[in-house]
Amino acid sequence: MGLTNSGATFQRFIDDIFKEFLGKFLMVNIDDIIVYSETIEEHIEHIKQAFDVIRKHNLKIKIKKCTFFQASNEFLVHVVSNGEIKPSIYWYGVSLSKIHQRFCENNTKFNWDEKCQDAFDQSKNALTSESVLMIPDFEKRFYLETDASNKGIGEVLSQMDENNQLRPIAYYLRKLSKSEQNYSASEKEILAIVNAL
Repeated sequence: MGLTNSGATFQRFIDDIFKEFLGKFLMVNIDDIIVYSETIEEHIEHIKQAFDVIRKHNLKIKIKKCTFFQASNEFLVHVVSNGEIKPSIYWYGVSLSKIHQRFCENNTKFNWDEKCQDAFDQSKNALTSESVLMIPDFEKRFYLETDASNKGIGEVLSQMDENNQLRPIAYYLRKLSKSEQNYSASEKEILAIVNAL
């Protein structure tokens, strides 16, 4: 049995040793590392830099678990490709099926009709097109949009893409607490800004 906070401790260690590369060409989550680049030449250099850090800190990797030079890759229930992050359809399918699994008895017959197919297609389209996030470029300007209502606050962090279009990087929403609901409209707007920062 390991220490209760060993996962968090290891994550801090990994974040620290890769800190100069995070958000530039590398993402990490515990022992999962993704290196992303614009060109093959850059990618080779970025992989070398990541391997140098791994070697310097005497860490080991399992080459069988590694994939290299992928156009897209699944990472933390997301698909990362071409400067974008999309939710994994597989993950949503598994999650949704587990939610409803308890309502279905074993060997229950199910009639998949046109209405079911339409609902499935609409869900699939919403999951793959509406929530595509851009990978942040820390050399570019960030844009922050905030809003507040009587019940909650929300923020969108964005950047301009190569076509000079604003693209989302991250979304955040939360409900207001009972005491926060008593704030004035201006105070709620300021709370949204402070929360985003």
